[in-house]
Amino acid sequence: MSRKGACRFPFLSSSRLSSLLASLLLISLITVITCISLLLPTYSKGKLSTRLLISLACRAASSPQACESSLILTPLALHDSPARLVTISIALAQQRTQVCHAQSQALLPVASSDPNLVSAAHNCEYLLRRASYVLQKGCTLCDGSSNNIAFAGAVGFDKIKDMEAWMSAALTWENDCYSALGYVNGTHSRDMSFHSHSGDDLTQSSADGSKNTAFFLNQSEMQHFELLSHGAIDTLNVTAQFGSSHADEAIHYLMQCVQIAINFTSNALSMLDAYDTHGANVSAWSPPSKRTLPGYQAFRKRWIMPQRCQVKGKTIITGNLNAQMPGVSTYDTATVAVDGDEFIACYITIENLAQPDRHQAVALRVGSDRSAFYHCSFLGHQDTLYAHSLRQYYQSCRIEGTIDFIFGNAASVFQNCEVLIRPGCISWSAITAHGRTDPAQTTGFVFEDCIINGTNEFMESFILNPKKYKVYLGRPWKPFSRTIYKSSWIERVVRPEGWRPWRGDFALSTLFYGEYNNMGIGAGFEGRVKWAEQISSSMAMLYTVSNFIQGDEWLLDFVTK
Repeated sequence: MSRKGACRFPFLSSSRLSSLLASLLLISLITVITCISLLLPTYSKGKLSTRLLISLACRAASSPQACESSLILTPLALHDSPARLVTISIALAQQRTQVCHAQSQALLPVASSDPNLVSAAHNCEYLLRRASYVLQKGCTLCDGSSNNIAFAGAVGFDKIKDMEAWMSAALTWENDCYSALGYVNGTHSRDMSFHSHSGDDLTQSSADGSKNTAFFLNQSEMQHFELLSHGAIDTLNVTAQFGSSHADEAIHYLMQCVQIAINFTSNALSMLDAYDTHGANVSAWSPPSKRTLPGYQAFRKRWIMPQRCQVKGKTIITGNLNAQMPGVSTYDTATVAVDGDEFIACYITIENLAQPDRHQAVALRVGSDRSAFYHCSFLGHQDTLYAHSLRQYYQSCRIEGTIDFIFGNAASVFQNCEVLIRPGCISWSAITAHGRTDPAQTTGFVFEDCIINGTNEFMESFILNPKKYKVYLGRPWKPFSRTIYKSSWIERVVRPEGWRPWRGDFALSTLFYGEYNNMGIGAGFEGRVKWAEQISSSMAMLYTVSNFIQGDEWLLDFVTK
């Protein structure tokens, strides 16, 4: 017997009725979910939808598609603020780098049978650990500011230049790890900081010319690394997976991991740089290579040697490690390596005694932020001074070498320094080889009031046969190499063309080589290569101690009052 008032459907069976109700419920649920997904990204106070905000912000990234995909999938992206997107991007880069560091630790027990792989594994573990640390430091600093910026309309994070310097270094260290693994694995590396080369063969060991390549994995590999990033696979599990005899697989997976980390770090740095330039006006964000140069302070200061350096006598430190030794990379050859921040050296001579035919042999390697060197000498042949990363200042120093003897990817300013060519085993010399891999990196070499010449021994041979020797101000080690000479004395040892290509037209359209107000026979610009520039006085002001390495914030602590 039916209840009074109950609805009847004489044309439907009970099973059909249940099916219909289930379908209606499913349609309703889909409708609700769709409405929520459309409403969630929109901020109620009339701001841009999160999806549009992400799309606009990611235009500044080196890989916009990967940038959008990662941010849309992140729950934190519902915070409708350009500052928050920058913070999230840095956090994602840090997470990926941390995963790679764990995998580098897993590579160590697999690498014991190959000395070159042991070196690469140890260097990767150290460099990725440093990269993860500085990204975490930048993320913490960024996160502490972004909440206030989001609604207060402030135009910059606290210490944004510090964050850019740290992230530039993190990207350098990630690339160095990838390079080391690529060299050991026999692949064509995009960064050759660990690669072995000699003489004219140097031109054959360049990167492949790819510019800011975005790295994408297949679906299974992406799922593997997503699991890694969420902690599902730890170091012990990775070691167990590869086993002690599967070094090739371990290298492959670590290289893939580092590729992802490079991509994420590059995207985050590009977005931070865009924020530094345009603030919260996300509609104006664009890739660094398409952006106009930032403004500067019309401020120039002659820095004074600190009182604590005014001592008598010299300390001489020598070594002879070189890249021809088994298991020794260029990175490992340094007679002295400095990574601790705010390091100061005065009246010290550091020399690598390896002969020119031993190729890469570093005297000093510096990965120290806010480091300063006064009245020091760095002596060697190929790769004498490895200005590796972060911000560095050199005053009244003497640097001698043959090929690429000032190289690396630091932001370094050299004032009142003597840069001298030594006799080598080949007839040409390049002073600098700057290694900037990304247009958003705040790195470069600046020579101001320096002397560019040859040692007495070199000049004796040069005078007898000037046409035999070809000396160049530098050559592009990486795609966005940046070097500036200003107000310096350039002697006749430097060729009229001034600069040397690395290989073919590699990096010639993306590098930045500038000269300003130089003097001497070798300073004439008439015969210079077309891809070097005579920069204006206003552009030269961008490359002062204050503007380029923020020296007014940290060198003042050491300057005699």
